[in-house]
Amino acid sequence: MGIICSYGPTEDGQDEKKEEFMEEFDRAYDDIQRHCIKLLLGSESLHHISNDNGTRLINMAIAKDLTISSTYFPQKDIHKQTWISPDGHKNQIDHVLKDKKHKGCINNVSSYRGADVESDHYLLITQLKLKLSCRWRRKNTETKRFDIGKLKNKEVAKKYEQLIQNKLAQNTGIHGENEVENQWSRVIQAIKECATDVVGWTEKTKRKDWFNGKCRESIAKRTKLRYKMIQKSLEENRKEYEQGRKETHAILRSKQRQYMQELIATVEENRNNPKQFFECSGRIKQGCLNHRQI
Repeated sequence: MGIICSYGPTEDGQDEKKEEFMEEFDRAYDDIQRHCIKLLLGSESLHHISNDNGTRLINMAIAKDLTISSTYFPQKDIHKQTWISPDGHKNQIDHVLKDKKHKGCINNVSSYRGADVESDHYLLITQLKLKLSCRWRRKNTETKRFDIGKLKNKEVAKKYEQLIQNKLAQNTGIHGENEVENQWSRVIQAIKECATDVVGWTEKTKRKDWFNGKCRESIAKRTKLRYKMIQKSLEENRKEYEQGRKETHAILRSKQRQYMQELIATVEENRNNPKQFFECSGRIKQGCLNHRQI
């Protein structure tokens, strides 16, 4: 599947900028392989009555044989609106386009006002139903790893070594066709059996996360204030929501900062342990993953 996300110029933008955007859009679309399912997402600054941007998008959809799925399904107005302007007006400017060859994959496109995404845009959800070949339905087998850390214990390592030697000694007199391959298979089997008996498998431990109960409570409080503001567009409700939003951001930033400081301290402690050192370094490089309460 090829997905293109775009953010087009506003209706008041210069025609040159709009032309450049459409050309860039065309190039990105043509770069996707023909057999791929093509899904186009973005804010195109369109309105209920087609404006210049709307006409441009319609012309492009005709030229590329696309379906504007966001206007295809019958919806209530509250499920069509995707953006709140600064003056409080609501418009449908975020759209989903699909190539006609696979238009049956989309079951519904609807906006959800209740989702707290910290934006003046509403969350736009597209329901897809893909028909995949049988090979994609195969279940992925979970990869098991031996707990090799136990081999640092001299007694465990000695026991493992003796068990390996005994296993291999039992097969020294076996010969026949494909002798090299057979011997190698026996070595692999002996290593696996001995490792299973001596060190066993590693157990998955839940990674410590910065997102805790206090963060959840703060986001839940902010979400309630947002619902209140949506239901009654009063200045008092808006100010109350903005205050709750600032408090939530402060709590989340504080927890993220504390989490990163703990990771850095762990890296310092494990500077002589390469495995732990690089694992923690990778998590620092990855940063704090955002949690969205939807």
